[in-house]
Amino acid sequence: MLFKEELSKADLHGLSEAEFAALYVKVGLTILRPTDWRGGAHNEFPYDLTGSESIDLFLKHSLRSIPVSVNRSLYQWHINKYPLKLYLEIPSSIEVLKMQTLGFRCVSCITDPGLIENYILDERDALSFALHDLIHADHFFKNTDWMKAQVGFSRWMLTLHDNEEFKSWLNYDDQFAKGFFYAASDMNSHPAHLVKHFKYILTAAILRSENKTPQDGLNSQQINKIHQWLEKSASLGNFQTEFTNQLVALNSEQEDLECLKYLTLSLENKFNLESPATSQN
Repeated sequence: MLFKEELSKADLHGLSEAEFAALYVKVGLTILRPTDWRGGAHNEFPYDLTGSESIDLFLKHSLRSIPVSVNRSLYQWHINKYPLKLYLEIPSSIEVLKMQTLGFRCVSCITDPGLIENYILDERDALSFALHDLIHADHFFKNTDWMKAQVGFSRWMLTLHDNEEFKSWLNYDDQFAKGFFYAASDMNSHPAHLVKHFKYILTAAILRSENKTPQDGLNSQQINKIHQWLEKSASLGNFQTEFTNQLVALNSEQEDLECLKYLTLSLENKFNLESPATSQN
């Protein structure tokens, strides 16, 4: 209960969501590394101080065990450049996916005494979970073009998730479901990597249905089946025929830089053409 006790000692009155998250990370870090949590002067940020004690700590110091993405996300959130929302619970993967389709993400700072001292989702403690969300926020928003393409990818994945045939894959194949939700809500990488991952997990799921693996090689019937599912996936996403052609080329000898550029730009266009007003509601 030490985390909860230390957090309760802090003055939380009037804090913004970003300031609360910054204080949350500081409290967790002082418990984790009580004697050396504050690192040296930070040399990577050309930003002016904000006047917020909790935020400016992350601008002035390279804190122990804290990646620079955390510092940047807290600052950009505080000045309303990163559209983030504070959560005091853990959202589901589909909730995160839906957030991303609207162009925002959440940062979970757990305050429930029953969860705060334990590992969450069997893998992270409360502090690590908050850090994870802040790091992924930076991966999502730091590059504007990548952000647009990741939003486009999220909208595509949500469309597939809501399709009955794809739902049958998700319900039938646990490995496919795990890979799908990882790509859809927790990967936050270069858009081309997201598409490559999606093709790989779809291919592997199709082969698993025949008790095969990608390492076994593909016969013509399997290749045709994979191409059919890629075409269906692209069609559900309202992509042009060329998108299917480039999907087929992906992860093969035909893949080249132009292929990756085309897929990335197609996802960006999905953001531009379908974008509702960014909302956190």
